[in-house]
Amino acid sequence: MSDLLIQFSTDAGERSYGRTVADLIRAEQHNLAEGKLIADLTSLRVPLAELCLDSLADPIELQPWEALQQLIFRPSGRTGSLCTAVGMNLSIHGEPQPTAHKWAEPFMEVGLHDDDLYPFSARSHEELLAASADYRSPWHGGVRDPLKMQVVGLARLHTAIQLDEAHIAVYYHGRSPSLPTSSGYAARKLAEWLRALRYHQTVKRYLDQDGFARRLPVIVGCHDLPPFFEAVYYPSPSRESAAEAEARMEAVRAAELRAFRAEKAREIWEYADSMREMRKGLRRGPRSWKSPEHFEKFRAHYEGKEAFVARMNKLGRPKRPSWQIADDDEFERFLKRFYVDPFLE
Repeated sequence: MSDLLIQFSTDAGERSYGRTVADLIRAEQHNLAEGKLIADLTSLRVPLAELCLDSLADPIELQPWEALQQLIFRPSGRTGSLCTAVGMNLSIHGEPQPTAHKWAEPFMEVGLHDDDLYPFSARSHEELLAASADYRSPWHGGVRDPLKMQVVGLARLHTAIQLDEAHIAVYYHGRSPSLPTSSGYAARKLAEWLRALRYHQTVKRYLDQDGFARRLPVIVGCHDLPPFFEAVYYPSPSRESAAEAEARMEAVRAAELRAFRAEKAREIWEYADSMREMRKGLRRGPRSWKSPEHFEKFRAHYEGKEAFVARMNKLGRPKRPSWQIADDDEFERFLKRFYVDPFLE
C-alpha cells in the first residue's frame, strides 16, 4: 500500500492531507498546491485520477465579471451603504444547465457583505484569514444582494466527481473499513481538492488581471460542495480609478432605469391599447354581436378590468364605464389619465 493510501486510511490522515492543501491555497501558493495534487493523482492509476489530469487543460471562465464590477458600486437597499467585502462560493445549489457533452457546471453564489455582522473594513488580510481558518467565520449568513454568475469550464471534472461510485458509497454508507484504502477513494478526495483549487486559481486570475476599482476583500469558499475551507484575496486596482468606475456605474444605472421605465411604459400602453380596442367592440352595440349574451359577457369583462385598474390607481372608479364615452378624443384623454399616467409616476 502506498504512503498516500495509508494516509487516507484514517480520518486523521485525511484531515492532515486536506490541511496541507488548504494552507497552500490560503497562502496563495496555488502552484505548489497544484504540483502536489498532480503528483499524487499521477500515482493513482484509476480513471477518475486520469480524468483529473486531463481536465487541467480545460479553460475556466467566470461570467459575467463586469456585472460584479457594477454590483460593488450599488448601495445596499437595506442600509444605503456600499459593501465592504465580496463573497464568492462554489455551490451545489442551483438549476443544472447541461453542456453540449451533457456535463453540468457547479454553481456560483456571489454576494456582498457589509460591516453589520463583521467589521471587514477595520480588519487586515491576516485577521480575515485567521477569522476564516476553521470555516465557521463570523460573517456566514450575512450576504446581501446576491448576483447570478456562472463558472464555465469545470463541468467535466465536477460531473465526474458527482457521478463517481466512491462518492455514492461514502455519501450513503459513511466510511467503510475497505473503501478509504482504495485508489478510487483517494482519487475522489483529490479530485474534490483539484476542483476547489481550480476555482480559487480562476478567481485569483480575474482579481489579478481585471481587478476592482475598489479595494475589497474577496472571500472564496464553497456551499455544500467539499472540501470546506475559505481563502481571502484582494483585487489588483482596475484600469480605471474608483471615481471613474463610480461615474460609469452611475451612468449604467441611469441607462438601466431609463430602459426599465421605457419597458414599463410600453406594457402600460399595451394594456391601454387593449381597452381601446375592446371599447370599439362595445360601441358597435349588441346588434353587431353574435348574441346579446355574448355582448353582455364582454361588457362585464371590460367593466371588471376597469374596476381592477381603479383599485390600483388613486383616481377611483369612474362615474360611468368608460366604454360609454362617445367622443373619441375625450376617451383618449381618459385613457391616458386613468390607465397610463398613474402608473408612470
